[in-house]
Amino acid sequence: QNCERNVEDWQRILRVRSLVLTEQENRHTLIKFASLCRKSGRLELSFKTLASLFGCDPRLLPEVPTASPHVAFAYMKHLWDSNERDKACAHLVHFVRSSLHPQAMSMPNLGLTGPSPAASSAEMQGNVNLHRLLAKCYLKLGDWQIANRGYSDKNIPSILSYFLKATEHDPSSYKAWHSWARMNFDAVLHYRHQATSLPSPTGHFPPSTAPSSNPRAVATALVHSYAKPAVQGFFRSIALAQEKDVNSLQDTLRLLTLWFEYGHWSDVYESLMEGVKTIQVDTWLQVIPQLIARIDTPRQLVGRLIQNLLMDIGKNHPQALIYPLTVASKSTSQARRNAANLVLQNMREHSNTL
Repeated sequence: QNCERNVEDWQRILRVRSLVLTEQENRHTLIKFASLCRKSGRLELSFKTLASLFGCDPRLLPEVPTASPHVAFAYMKHLWDSNERDKACAHLVHFVRSSLHPQAMSMPNLGLTGPSPAASSAEMQGNVNLHRLLAKCYLKLGDWQIANRGYSDKNIPSILSYFLKATEHDPSSYKAWHSWARMNFDAVLHYRHQATSLPSPTGHFPPSTAPSSNPRAVATALVHSYAKPAVQGFFRSIALAQEKDVNSLQDTLRLLTLWFEYGHWSDVYESLMEGVKTIQVDTWLQVIPQLIARIDTPRQLVGRLIQNLLMDIGKNHPQALIYPLTVASKSTSQARRNAANLVLQNMREHSNTL
């Protein structure tokens, strides 16, 4: 705890701890040490630590021992970093399907259902830890599939299914929601590129009713199908980032991209309306220039949302908006002047002196 992440320093501390703790009692710290070694390129030391926790050489066994799930998962990550990627993926898929998933299905996810009156605190903690580990495994499966195969029409749904399962097993995980939202966002970009590179369809088809015979219309429909969950995912990841003190700027910028591009679609607009209520107003202070840059957008629903959000920011942080709105109010564009003056007029009602 609070020790500098240096392999040599950790080794000295672990030698002292070994005088009073057995390896199994100190298992959690040793797994962290193996992870530190792996990330520092000390793969031999990482393997030696994990083999000691297994009590045997896992390379000599047909399957990875799963008596200690956290040690097994750490070993699979070690295999990945040792350039045995196919073996790591195969072991992790088997581990999830044959061991973790059946165990998790035999007990409710207390992260979703809440504590059970009949369960002891130790049972509840074990339940939560199991589902969190399963969420981490699904995250790794998604990340490794992206690293191995990249994005394609064929593997986007399977990657998304891994990240979705991670959010289901650990609803409070920022990483799970961030990965889920980011993958939906990347799918939007993937199919938008397809739609723009294909010839235009004959006639106009709404995205939800695009005929399967027209590739460009199908790609546009897929953009529509991924935009809404991306928006919902980013709002959730931003809210969790605030709780865990994680920088959410990149998620916020991606959310604005979706907002400005697809906020005029009714289902995306509704998701934006609901999502804005779930995160702190302070989140938007870092992207005020981007919001004001689009204040005069010709898309009515997008513009209305931007103006309402700027009014909310103005109530809490009027000083942050005075200068950029004053500049916008002197624009040569009539629409831009009107939109800026509307927000300024609203601010005068509660901050007239400023």
